[in-house]
Amino acid sequence: VGREIEIVLQPFEIRQDVRPAPTLRAGGDPLVEVLRLAAHRDHRVDRIARIAALFEALAYIIGFAVIATVLDPGDTEGWSAARKLGFILEKKTIFQVWTLCIYVLFGIALVVLTIALHARLAKPSSGLIQVATAFGLVWAGLVIASGMVASVGLETAAALHGKDVAQAVSAWVAIS
Repeated sequence: VGREIEIVLQPFEIRQDVRPAPTLRAGGDPLVEVLRLAAHRDHRVDRIARIAALFEALAYIIGFAVIATVLDPGDTEGWSAARKLGFILEKKTIFQVWTLCIYVLFGIALVVLTIALHARLAKPSSGLIQVATAFGLVWAGLVIASGMVASVGLETAAALHGKDVAQAVSAWVAIS
């Protein structure tokens, strides 16, 4: 019945009713400039480039997964070159599909992506994008060629393996 209530009073915040005033002049150049592009500029090219980039990422993810699982021989310490080639020939079809995906199809997608990026970023007299496009196309060509050399080389080694294992190993070592 006889309760005491303690009340704590605090002072008002000073000038809480004052709002910030607008600046009298602009603060200088903008930090970010937004390019003015047409609303429907090359949507199809952009879509194809996105698909190519996603395919490239997916090809490598699947490629690494296949290498880590199906094409993983385990501990190869002490294996001869003939035994390593024998393992690859046992899984020849899987190895060739893997090579096709991670090299040839990846290289084709890289050509598409390079051309799409060139179309998207090219400006008149832009030497840098022309050099980058050339490097991208050369890289794509080398990736495709590497896959084709590996595939043809495996076929050659497989054909030689039936006749002379030492020759097959020599051919495979030279190619890989």
